Amino acid sequence: MMAIAWSAYPALAEIGAAQAVSPAAFGYLAWTFGALTIAYAIYCWLSKRRWMQWTVAIGVTLTTITGNQALGLDLSALAVEFLALAVGKAIVARLYRGTRMHTFLYVTAAVQAVIAAALPVEQDWLRAVILITAGAMSTFMAVDSKRSEWLYLAGAFFTYGWYWLLKVVIPPPPNPGPSTLELIFSPLPVIYAAVAVVLYRVGTLQRWRAPFYAWAGAVAAGVVYLGAQQDERTILGVALIAYAAAIYVATAVEDEPYGVPLASLLGALGLFSLLVAGSAAVQWYPLTFTLVAWAIYAAGFAWRHAEREVWRGMHRFSGLALLVLTALACFTVGDFSTTGNPGAFAALAAIWALAVMFAVDARLSATPAFDYAALITASLGSYWIARYLGADNIQWYIAAPGLALVAGGITLHADRRFKTPLPSVANAWIGIGSAGLLGTTAFQTLDPTTSASLYTGLLLGEAIGALLIGIATRSRALVLAGAAGAALASLRALVILIQEVPLFIVFGLVAIVLLGGAAALAVLRARFADARVAMTRSWNDWS
Repeated sequence: MMAIAWSAYPALAEIGAAQAVSPAAFGYLAWTFGALTIAYAIYCWLSKRRWMQWTVAIGVTLTTITGNQALGLDLSALAVEFLALAVGKAIVARLYRGTRMHTFLYVTAAVQAVIAAALPVEQDWLRAVILITAGAMSTFMAVDSKRSEWLYLAGAFFTYGWYWLLKVVIPPPPNPGPSTLELIFSPLPVIYAAVAVVLYRVGTLQRWRAPFYAWAGAVAAGVVYLGAQQDERTILGVALIAYAAAIYVATAVEDEPYGVPLASLLGALGLFSLLVAGSAAVQWYPLTFTLVAWAIYAAGFAWRHAEREVWRGMHRFSGLALLVLTALACFTVGDFSTTGNPGAFAALAAIWALAVMFAVDARLSATPAFDYAALITASLGSYWIARYLGADNIQWYIAAPGLALVAGGITLHADRRFKTPLPSVANAWIGIGSAGLLGTTAFQTLDPTTSASLYTGLLLGEAIGALLIGIATRSRALVLAGAAGAALASLRALVILIQEVPLFIVFGLVAIVLLGGAAALAVLRARFADARVAMTRSWNDWS
């Protein structure tokens, strides 16, 4: 300590005089640190106190720093010296396995490598060499110590060195910007994922692959952020598709089925970005995503082994989810609803493709509920046909879904594929469908124009049809809906009759009907009682 203080005095005096430290002052320190380092090395060797060799390691570092300043070398030389010291310590540390000295040397080697990477270097090629060498050193440390955590540090060096390596190999454009960074780093996540797959093939544990996946995800997130911020849609689209392929392959190797939806999402976003970059017409969006959804769904058939059953399920649900989102998104595009716009056919193709996928999946996966989803989905396609034709009557939009709900409810009552009967669901469907059909027509009968009579007749016809079909299928919900529709049609017809015919004639007709009905009830009372009992028993047996 006395020697260090004595040799530091000239430097401290110059600092106190507000002067720069001269090379001579640094030279005193360099000779002192060098002599002390040799002395401690001899001491540790003779006394066999290996735990004291940390003083030698620190002394070498301090001698290098002060010697560099004494010789007047620049920071580039200091960076190379720090890197050489770091590599040397990593190699020497092998002699101290199982001791605290081993950890000390590794930690100081890592710190000195970071300092070497952070020092400003004028030559780009030299910075690339420093970073790649530091990454190789960190990888050596991970393998030698059997500690995969050092690979995270290696990933940091390699990621930073990738930029400088490409900058040397491929000269940047005249005015580089964030888009250049996006282009430079975009291939790196795929390379990291490929390295992880190779490590899996050689039989390594997952902890050795995790650092590569982590750095692949971090770099990919940075690329996506830069692409979105700079609106570089083409590079971003290609990168997202590449990342989707890398995720799919990596998760297939790792047997992680949840990578399928993530890869599907990234692939869809990549295609969206490319369509935006190419200024594609709006109708190409649903058509493209429909084909992609079917491709994802069909890819599940490639996994035939029983242990990959979850993979097939992930493909199924990913394809279905993408196509559902595509079909729903079409309803948010105002251009598709314009009369005569061909985009309506693109939306129609998307929703009918979804219906077909539901129907196919109902048979392949033994999921009968998807048959009913296919029926309802297909009926919604009438909306796009009506929009293309410019139909204004609400019947165009209600008829097909209403009939589909009624037909689905009737079929559901007789469907034996369900282990648990679903009468409440079936009746709800029939009720909703009937309410849509009869309620829409009933609302239109309130039209004050001359079409009120037409809609009243239509309402009566629909009600009679509902009654007949309900009786034929023994559906209480449909019979009740038909009876309600007939009552509404009768009331509306009576109102129209009162408005068109003198009031005394209306009352006379009502009186005649009431008297006739009362007489019939009096004469046929016994038969009506028997018929009521029989109908009650039969009604209870209906669905």
